[in-house]
Amino acid sequence: MIPYPSSGSHILAFDLHNELMNSFRLPVDRKMDAFAGLAVLGESLAWLDIDHRLGHCKVHVMEQYGVAESWVKRFRIDLVCDHFLYLKRDGELFITVQERQV
Repeated sequence: MIPYPSSGSHILAFDLHNELMNSFRLPVDRKMDAFAGLAVLGESLAWLDIDHRLGHCKVHVMEQYGVAESWVKRFRIDLVCDHFLYLKRDGELFITVQERQV
């Protein structure tokens, strides 16, 4: 899955089993000027808006796969880090801080 580059408002997904292309909307209240990315949180798709200027990260979770209306803002995390590295399936975040430690 990748964010759809021409509009920035959709995710483009390819179903390997059925060999079909799908697209569905990103969360409506996402920030267009923030660093963003896709992740998996538990069994759900997650969209991360990371705004270094405001110093926080919002995590939206798609509770029902492929249903745009099921996006829910699950977390707002105050950033005390330099960079987001990875979000594990169990919700654990890996980040770097000023000392460049994970």
